[in-house]
Amino acid sequence: MVQMLFQGTKTRTSEALVNELDENGIDLNVEKKSDYIRFKLVSLNEDINLGLEIMQDILENSTFNGFEKEINKIKGEFTADLDSAKVKAQDEYYRTIFPNHPYGIGRQEMLEQLDSITIDDLISAYEELKQEMQKNIAVFLFYWQEYQ
Repeated sequence: MVQMLFQGTKTRTSEALVNELDENGIDLNVEKKSDYIRFKLVSLNEDINLGLEIMQDILENSTFNGFEKEINKIKGEFTADLDSAKVKAQDEYYRTIFPNHPYGIGRQEMLEQLDSITIDDLISAYEELKQEMQKNIAVFLFYWQEYQ
């Protein structure tokens, strides 16, 4: 879901998003973990409103274009991950520590479930997440001025 947020919105294609961010020197990215999603926006002071507007557009209007392509990409990533002894051990560790909990689902189980996920499932889960998730906003402003 998170990887697809930048694939376009109702008002911007993925290319338009990339171009608008690049043209204005705005760095907007997302970090995902099993229990949180974090957006990071870095821009010049004069571009902060545009950056926030783009982030709002992504959060509220993502179309999740390219669903099948992303599923295939994730399948490839999980398959490659499963060749690693470290990844297998890590998955087994979490399976043992968190039985019957989403944290305990390893890459093999996720890989087996990918084909059953539809775009409608994804959109429904995202809408539910937006409504029920606790939202915290932290703003860090840094002002740098060069002295001569």
